[in-house]
Amino acid sequence: MNTIINELLKNILEAGLGWQVLIVSILIIIQILAFIGGKNLLVLWKAYRNANSDNPLKNDKNSKKRQMDLFNHSLFFTMNHLVNHKVKMMNFGDGNRNKIFRTLLELKIKSICNHSKQLIEENDLTNMDKLDFKSLVFKNFTSIIDDYNNQFKERFGEDLYGLILQHSEKGFNNWHENVVVYTHNLVDDICDSELYADNIERMYAIFNSYHSAIDATLVNVEKTFHSFNGELDALLKKQSFQG
Repeated sequence: MNTIINELLKNILEAGLGWQVLIVSILIIIQILAFIGGKNLLVLWKAYRNANSDNPLKNDKNSKKRQMDLFNHSLFFTMNHLVNHKVKMMNFGDGNRNKIFRTLLELKIKSICNHSKQLIEENDLTNMDKLDFKSLVFKNFTSIIDDYNNQFKERFGEDLYGLILQHSEKGFNNWHENVVVYTHNLVDDICDSELYADNIERMYAIFNSYHSAIDATLVNVEKTFHSFNGELDALLKKQSFQG
């Protein structure tokens, strides 16, 4: 009985309702005890606790909150900082080269950010079974890669896309392939693992893997930049590149 009363009073204090409310609550509890008796109060209290813990609306709200908390993952803060500050300060040579390689970085980072946010906003991850979750994650993974490739092609044309991204030895996709394969395999393992309590925890771990791949993306863009000299200059001159 003391446990019930103590918990009620603790909840009042934690809610910041003040001592006046606390005193009134004590008087009400005393009156209730006098009216229905301690044993009956204990039965009512247990019924209330059971109903509250099994309340599907409350559990649903908690699940949605946990899913929305994924937006607070450090991945999104890092990507915003890179796009809004760091990428703009990177030097890849003259104006044309800066435009090309800064844009490549920006497109890659924004694709990860936008598709990851879309995945959180448009899906109920908590109530999704593991197979559907895995299918969704890899559909999203593929969409990220397709998105920045297509956007670069649309922005700069087939010739520059073929050289900068698709060159068999010097292109960004060649340098970056090991990172893509490693991240893909890691995400696959996370989706199949039983170590995570639910899909929210799995998604958090997947965002960790995306976050760790960002530095590799920066390095691989730099490698791509250093790989091209005459070929890129000749192509830019031929196309009278305007950015």
